[in-house]
Amino acid sequence: MKRLMTMIAAALGAFKTVYEWCGKTGRMVGKLVRSPFGGPTETAGADELVVEPVVETVDNTLAGIRKLAGAIAGGRETAADFEGVPDHRVAWLAAMDRPMLARVLAADDQALKGHLSGKRSIRNVLAADKASVDAYIARMALVMEDDEPEQQPAYGLAA
Repeated sequence: MKRLMTMIAAALGAFKTVYEWCGKTGRMVGKLVRSPFGGPTETAGADELVVEPVVETVDNTLAGIRKLAGAIAGGRETAADFEGVPDHRVAWLAAMDRPMLARVLAADDQALKGHLSGKRSIRNVLAADKASVDAYIARMALVMEDDEPEQQPAYGLAA
């Protein structure tokens, strides 16, 4: 009888683990589908304003961008770090978290130029256009509904 109860408890424990993992995965997929990054893209209509990309000399700003990304990642930015970096690039760097900033620091010149111009992208780094930055900041400002752990059903064994 003890062996049977042990097997039942193990099966219920495995079910609970699977239930928790499937629940977390389902919530993650649900957030991606509802988010502006995972939803269908819309094309600009005739009455919508189309934002033109900002033309800048990317070669001159790469060193400044890397310097500022390192300073923001380290939490030690000074006024000298902001010199030579356009305001829209400062907003882009300020919106990113440390892993994204580390990828910017580690990227070679061609990859970073391509990412800033919008022709290529660095994997897991926020796009460098204003619309993407604004959408990312808005999404991160939302209160996540999964901050509190949800109540799990209590399984009891008959004694």
